[in-house]
Amino acid sequence: MTRGDDRLKKLYPSLTARERAVLVLRALKEGRDEDQLVRLTMPDLQVNEFNRYIDLMNRTTALRAYVGGLRALVEQMGIRWAWLVTLDVWSVRMWSVAEYVFFHTKEPVTEIEYRERLEAARAEMAPVDELAELLMERHEGWSEDDFEGEDPDDGEPLVSDAAWGRVIGEKRAELARLVKEGILQGSGTGKRLRVNAGSFYGWLGEEAPVYPDWGSEFEVFPDTERERVEGTRRLRRRAQEAIMASPSHSGVIRQIMRKSGSPPPWGDELVERLEAALRRNFEQRWQELVAVEKVLDEVAAEFDGEDPLEPEVRETLVGIRAELEELFDQMAGRIDGFPKKEEPREEHLSDLRSAVFGDSDSREVTIRV
Repeated sequence: MTRGDDRLKKLYPSLTARERAVLVLRALKEGRDEDQLVRLTMPDLQVNEFNRYIDLMNRTTALRAYVGGLRALVEQMGIRWAWLVTLDVWSVRMWSVAEYVFFHTKEPVTEIEYRERLEAARAEMAPVDELAELLMERHEGWSEDDFEGEDPDDGEPLVSDAAWGRVIGEKRAELARLVKEGILQGSGTGKRLRVNAGSFYGWLGEEAPVYPDWGSEFEVFPDTERERVEGTRRLRRRAQEAIMASPSHSGVIRQIMRKSGSPPPWGDELVERLEAALRRNFEQRWQELVAVEKVLDEVAAEFDGEDPLEPEVRETLVGIRAELEELFDQMAGRIDGFPKKEEPREEHLSDLRSAVFGDSDSREVTIRV
């Protein structure tokens, strides 16, 4: 035995029960056997207090398992987040496909089908306000006094509300006069006035517009090519169904579709379920993390600040916090109504404290999934 060992041996009888417990804890964390003198030199008066520390140390093992379970659930949440990001990428890609199909391909139709659609378009009775708005878009008689500021997007001058209201009133009055004079066909009066689309567009010297079911323009084929038209139409319909089943590229679009009362596409339903799960998961995981950190700090205070966790378990806990912080930064800006990083509920802290500090007979701690 060295002189230092001999000096240390003389110090053992003067150690408090807490100091002895700290030496045992350090040995446990370092994976070595504790010094037998810790217990052999202990006065009888310290036994009960020392045993309390050892029991606290043993109960803390429940938190080691808790940290491992928390680690697995945070990894699962990361996978769900990656899944949601994948759906977002999918939606953007499919939106590009939809734009191309809608604006750069033509919907096939036979000559007779086109004529039927044209006749239906001519027969429509349009509200006077709708046609007045259309005339407004073609109005060129604006004066400098009619403009107010510039459009922030393209820098073009903006028509003031007063000028807009004045001119659209003039357009309504003009349409009502044309109906009264028999130049346009219409029915009703005032705001209930409706004008025949065929007569309106004929007055403009144009054909009534005919719009495809899904697209911006028709491609008219001879009636003899009906089979070809049907085949192309089926392919477009399949493409449309695939696009409509994918997630909407915008949360605004999802809100509009939800308000319409129509069931959401399969992709949107999946997105909403993942968002709801991630809101719930983050709130639970964050509160569980902070709760276990607080209880571990309380345990450390019992051991004069000595961390009750082995280094690798502490490293896992630090990693969980870092991952949750990163996920929060990513998800809070993407998911509407994402929860804040709040303190744990008192009942959850109470359960952890009971398991660790021995206020109950149970040493099991559960995590909400």
